Amino acid sequence: MSSNLSKTALLKKLYDHNIFVFKDIVLKSGKKSPYYCDFRKLLTFPELYNDFLNYIASLIKKREEKEIFKFDYICGVPMGTIPYVASLATILGKKQLICRETKKTYGMKRQIEGEYEPGESVLLIEDVLTTGTSVLETRETLLNNGLNVTDIMVFFDRNQEGELLLEHLDINIHPIYSFEELINHMDGSQLVDKHHIESLRFNFDINQKDRNNKLDDDKWLNVFTPVGTRKTVGVDGNSGLTNLVNENKIRIRKEKSLKDTTLLMNNSFNKKLIGIVKDKQTALCLSLDIPLWKVAKPILEKVGPYICMVKLHCDLIADWNNDTVVELKALAKEHNFMLLEDAKLIDVPHINRLKLTLTKHTVNTWADAVTVHWSNYLDNKSEIESLDIHPICVTDMNTVNDGVELLNYNTVRDQLIEVGDKNKVHSIIHQKALKKCNNILKLSPGVVENEEDMKFVDNDRYRTIENAIVRDRNHVVIIGSNIVDDEDYEHKCKNCATKSWHYFDMMYKNLLEFGNEEC
Repeated sequence: MSSNLSKTALLKKLYDHNIFVFKDIVLKSGKKSPYYCDFRKLLTFPELYNDFLNYIASLIKKREEKEIFKFDYICGVPMGTIPYVASLATILGKKQLICRETKKTYGMKRQIEGEYEPGESVLLIEDVLTTGTSVLETRETLLNNGLNVTDIMVFFDRNQEGELLLEHLDINIHPIYSFEELINHMDGSQLVDKHHIESLRFNFDINQKDRNNKLDDDKWLNVFTPVGTRKTVGVDGNSGLTNLVNENKIRIRKEKSLKDTTLLMNNSFNKKLIGIVKDKQTALCLSLDIPLWKVAKPILEKVGPYICMVKLHCDLIADWNNDTVVELKALAKEHNFMLLEDAKLIDVPHINRLKLTLTKHTVNTWADAVTVHWSNYLDNKSEIESLDIHPICVTDMNTVNDGVELLNYNTVRDQLIEVGDKNKVHSIIHQKALKKCNNILKLSPGVVENEEDMKFVDNDRYRTIENAIVRDRNHVVIIGSNIVDDEDYEHKCKNCATKSWHYFDMMYKNLLEFGNEEC
């Protein structure tokens, strides 16, 4: 079942066989695009077809084993994916369903071919995700016949409004490749010239801005009406989205977006930090893990204008004293950045209180915030807040022990959704993609400036500023050695700050406009 090809090698083969074509073309919608993808060509290349399907099958199997998803049937979005689904079902030994675009008018008059029981689950397969219309149509048919659909495997995600729609309908998207990933690979492969790479990145940025403006667009929000009153409402003047689901199933509402924003900003720490991000035009937190203050201080003096926060481990600073506190607070006031002590508190409340008040580091006299481990965050929250320190919940340390994650991502995610909705958690440090929990401020470690820097780090633990904010939906990026170890760390920090602001501004207009009439 497993594919002998890596993801990168497989992408190269797809490019060589013109599955991905990089030239200016006009799409069906009338829009221009600097690239095109056509997975139907796979059917004419048996060896590549087998390599591709085996690779996907291996991914599905791994996700099943890790209990990322479970399903009883596999079904393709008609009609283009049906041959692939037939092959995948055979490789995986899974039952297959065929969903027609319309119900047959003869014979058994079925729209779904295959035997199934209500309540069973279906894994959907789609080749290219753009608007999400076809996916939602297929999902509706399956739901109306008593089947459950929570996950979809996508060959290629264009990173457009379809992604947004599915996420807000609680459909988990599992892309093999994405537009963003495609750009980054081609940029490093020298297969596409620099001019066209810039055209691709420009197209990506435009798509992101358009996608994120959809939630503030009444015309787009109101395309969903109760089943039985179906109509197509024009989007972008060229295409339309058809009403697909019952009103009570729709999660995309302006009220929800406003509620999420209100909850996120209904906290003095979050509000102040976002205010600094806006005023200084930087969403960069510097991780200053240097064991001597006399070395760390001159660095902080130079980079202070480019950061919104600095993260420290005060117990590691050997020459820490009362003067350190005075100097640190003076720098924070001069350059307008916040102070975060990365204590990762995990003890009982009264012990944690003593750690913050009675040690020589007197964290309570200078820190704006302190990190607290997820396992007992709620127990410690009120105790820490009584010291006028904001507790930031550490939910994902990306730490493994003999290959086993110390924190179960799916469990943490589900719990965060619940406590976030109850306004019990305001801000978190989280490394993996967490596209939900839009009412919680997310700070992300494991970040470097660009793809060039990714060559020198563990790709499984790090990603670029762009990926951290745009793809993984974080608000503030935490960067340490990528800046501090650079020969010209001041210039590096300035570049990181500029990029962090660019992508924050692109993704979070609602936060920047919070309190304004247009929000």
